Parts: sequence; C-alpha cells; structure tokens
Amino acid sequence: MTEKHTKQEIREMVAARFAADDVRPGEVVLKDNGDIVIDRRKTIRGAEPFVVGKWS
Repeated sequence: MTEKHTKQEIREMVAARFAADDVRPGEVVLKDNGDIVIDRRKTIRGAEPFVVGKWS
C-alpha cells in the first residue's frame, strides 16, 4: 500500500480480498508486529487464526 490507510480501511480491504470465503472486517486482526491475521474462531468452530500479510 503506497498511501496511508486507517486500520478500519485495511480490515475492509482484506475482507473484500477474501470475500469468496465470506471473511468479515471484524475477523481481520492487525497485530502490532505488522501481521494481518484472519481469526474466525468466534464464527467458525475449530477455526485457527492465520497470517495473510503485513501492514505498516
């Protein structure tokens, strides 16, 4: 990303990129170390969080 985005905008962009999997912005976690994590444990039983990229 070349321009600055708010954390909410980043969550929405990630959710849009994974729309085929029905990922929601609330399931996207932006970690302090820069990891972008999709964590679906609240919505899908047995799901494991996984890193899908980095943000800065």
